[in-house]
Amino acid sequence: MTVRKSYGTLIIKTLAIATAILTTLALLAGCSQGQTSESQTDTQTPTATPAKDLIKEDQIKWEVGSAIIDNYRRVVFSYTNNSDRPIANVKMVFKLSENATNEEINAAYGSIYGWGDIALEALKNNGIWGEASGIVEPAQTSLTTRLELGAMYLTDMAQYDLTEPEFMIITYIDNNKLYEETYDYVSDTYSLSNNVEEYAEWPDNEFAKTIPEITGKYITDIYSYETSISFEVNGVTSEEYQSYTKQCAEAGYSDPNYTNYSYYADSSDGKYRLNLNYNDDDQSLRIEVDLKKTE
Repeated sequence: MTVRKSYGTLIIKTLAIATAILTTLALLAGCSQGQTSESQTDTQTPTATPAKDLIKEDQIKWEVGSAIIDNYRRVVFSYTNNSDRPIANVKMVFKLSENATNEEINAAYGSIYGWGDIALEALKNNGIWGEASGIVEPAQTSLTTRLELGAMYLTDMAQYDLTEPEFMIITYIDNNKLYEETYDYVSDTYSLSNNVEEYAEWPDNEFAKTIPEITGKYITDIYSYETSISFEVNGVTSEEYQSYTKQCAEAGYSDPNYTNYSYYADSSDGKYRLNLNYNDDDQSLRIEVDLKKTE
């Protein structure tokens, strides 16, 4: 992959209960102890809500370059996580540079105009974006993803060269919760979304107990019913997914119907049906176990 440009610009409250003693001396001592307890607690209790700029923009070292994907040339985006938190998603949004002329835009984007019938003014107003999904631990690099304009992929670095970053959306993990932070390149400010998602533990019910447990991953979207359970495991590599299908076969879900991205099998006792669906774009594994209907 050839790289053209890169950018990298990266309480606690507790309740202290003072012991009231009848004598004045004991009361003063009690107050002193209460203050000490509060101070000690202040150094131990984690912050309920992180700072809006917990992850600095310059801790996300991102790059844009050119690569061949599925036999087509594409403009691609990736990043390295230089923060101390796991990151679940980074979305970069670009806008056309105010200095780009109509002639330059027409020359760079002419082919996309034809395919998508996009007018020049619409192009100026539409954001160009790239989104790298999947858990990226500190010091690791994301998967490569394509830059898009509407429903079209950018095909030439000349198209990207006419843009500048507008904002970055960082979804990160802190205390087993997902937070969404936005950095605005125009105003050089940060904001933190009120939407917070909490990761779950591996389900503990009849259906989940029939399959091997995946440890050390992030679980979301659990839907549990009388006859089924489904949930998503995030941060699963392709190799880990392939290994997990083998574990499921050893656990009794053998003789499957499967592809590179799906695995369907009945339990050895014929009581349950397992469905696995893997997405390598964001390294997520959707698991569903159903109670099979009796004839």
